[in-house]
Amino acid sequence: MIIFRTTAYFLSVKFILTVHQQLKRQNSGLPRMESISRFGSIPVVETGLKTAGTVYQKVKTSNGLFNWGFETAETVTYALVDSLRPAAKLIEGPLHQLDSFMCKSLDFVEQKVPSMYLPPEMMYWNTKEYMSDHLVKPVLSRANSMKNLSHAVLDSRVSNYAADRLDGALNVCDKYVERFLPAEDQPDAASVPQPEPDEAGVMHVFQT
Repeated sequence: MIIFRTTAYFLSVKFILTVHQQLKRQNSGLPRMESISRFGSIPVVETGLKTAGTVYQKVKTSNGLFNWGFETAETVTYALVDSLRPAAKLIEGPLHQLDSFMCKSLDFVEQKVPSMYLPPEMMYWNTKEYMSDHLVKPVLSRANSMKNLSHAVLDSRVSNYAADRLDGALNVCDKYVERFLPAEDQPDAASVPQPEPDEAGVMHVFQT
């Protein structure tokens, strides 16, 4: 199934290239459509057709069976183009109308997208610059602004005042903790037994 789809794709590309080449010939007998010539002159389309033709030739010459199949398809395609010559006179009017409509469509697209005739490399760099200017740089600028805002909040007077008040409150708490919760090796002053007044007098008498 994959081979069939690949073959059909390359055959369609080759058919377009064949018709395009036939239309360029002076004695082809087919009506010349200006829209096809203009569409084929777009750099992106022209580069794509050349790339497709190169890939087609590589695949065609890579295998004898492929070579035979593609040669047969090319022969049938040329025979089909030759058979369309007499009938082309009958549909020349509708073809001219279709050609005129396609040319107007191309004119509209050219007005909206004037860069369509730029080389593919330049279109790539223009697209890259556009994305960088309108997407990447604004995001980085917004992130930098948020970073500066966070630094400004941390460096503000209100933040410094709040930090100082918090440090003062912590120092007061430490003092109260040291006063009411002394270390274990230091006896509490309230827990030390004080001698009675009488006992203190007796002790003084014995000492004298």
